Amino acid sequence: MNIFFDETSTKLGRSYLEGICNKIPSIQRIFTIRIPNQNPIEISGKEIINIDLEETVSSNYNNLDKTIPVDKSVFDSLNFDSLLTLKMSDRFGSFNGSDNFEERAKMFFNHIRFWNHTIEKHKIKISVFLSVPHEPAAFLIHQLMKSKGRISLYHEQLHLQDTYLIEENIKIKKPTSFKKDELLYKNAKFTIQEFRKPDYKPFYFNNFFNDLKKTGLKIKKLKFVLNELNTKKLFFNYFIYKVNNFIVRKKILKYLIKCKVTPQLNKKYIFVPLHFQPEASTSPKGNIFVFQSLMIKMLSHSLNNSDWIIYLKEHPAQNPVFGRNLEFYKELNNLKNVFFINENIPTRNILLNSKAVGVISGTMGLEAIFNEIPVICFGHIYYKFFHGVFPVETNLELKNAIEKISNGFKPKLSELSNEIKKTPSNYFRGYVNFAYEEISKITFSENINLLVNNLNSYLNDYKSTGSKI
Repeated sequence: MNIFFDETSTKLGRSYLEGICNKIPSIQRIFTIRIPNQNPIEISGKEIINIDLEETVSSNYNNLDKTIPVDKSVFDSLNFDSLLTLKMSDRFGSFNGSDNFEERAKMFFNHIRFWNHTIEKHKIKISVFLSVPHEPAAFLIHQLMKSKGRISLYHEQLHLQDTYLIEENIKIKKPTSFKKDELLYKNAKFTIQEFRKPDYKPFYFNNFFNDLKKTGLKIKKLKFVLNELNTKKLFFNYFIYKVNNFIVRKKILKYLIKCKVTPQLNKKYIFVPLHFQPEASTSPKGNIFVFQSLMIKMLSHSLNNSDWIIYLKEHPAQNPVFGRNLEFYKELNNLKNVFFINENIPTRNILLNSKAVGVISGTMGLEAIFNEIPVICFGHIYYKFFHGVFPVETNLELKNAIEKISNGFKPKLSELSNEIKKTPSNYFRGYVNFAYEEISKITFSENINLLVNNLNSYLNDYKSTGSKI
């Protein structure tokens, strides 16, 4: 059996893959993506085929011209969501990702041609992602596998202590199958207590900024960029690109200083913490709401005949010229009931005084309902079906949610606690994001054993074309 496994850049991912191969001896060949300067992974008795990360970024795959061209039937088999990969190219910046639509479309076609050929030629049966596939190549591998009726699944780290899920669909559905798991329930109760602490702050918040400041990581990134520029003879173009970004950034920051207000916490308001972009939390988890302005315009319109307002707070790590532009900020600021607020007001204060929180996904939604504040959720995140959350895609759904909230609806912690006693059958104990090792109550080796056994159990229960794996 041949598989695709997307994560071999971390010790967690490599150990997990080795464990999978030991547990499922029928695996013969493994396709994976190799990052620069990474030591090749070797597993006894298995053939590892590495595709260089640069190829999956640029879509300039080796020997692409020797692959079978893609016909209309392949595109017909894919759903509309596959076109969201055009937006995912933002992840590489306008210099690498290109702001040219024709160039992005070409990249889209290249990805499909290469991976469709690879999946068919090598009869790849299973693709496994350690997180939701959120880069163009990974996302299209997932889409192609699904369109062919093959198994493609991803793991998602939950905010609940030592809990993750295995899922097959980006557009998640309300769970219908449950199990009794006292350990996972205990972990969920622990998380509720943590989120309700007055000084709560996600552990990874400080780590995120510390990582941005690490000299070693900066040097590694600089070496990678310089190597790319040297190979492609693009030093002058890159210089112009950086200068232009500097000028635009200054212009945006100047504009934001003028339009930001100090929030009045006694007002009736919906708090919308803008999502960091580009990232998996909005692409693909937000689907069309990767364009956050659509969500905010819907909220603004729904409040037109009321005295409620919307407070927006920019993500503290957001680069205004990376995943944003000046028009984005102007468009939102021009809405009469929408206000950008100063960053110096603690987010916790804004959250706890709000009438509701509007999110696509992310920690803030869970933090809100655990503190008995209703949530309007536009994305595909596991807690969208929890008590206190209103899943919204249409104006009518939003209208109904606003009416209930304005009439005094608030989540009840007791009801939420009772609800999470029923554990969805695809929730498992462990962690799949290596950063969570810091707060896990499970040892590394125990975690790997859990991941391997949980996956094996999941696959054994999975029926495809009438046969078990």
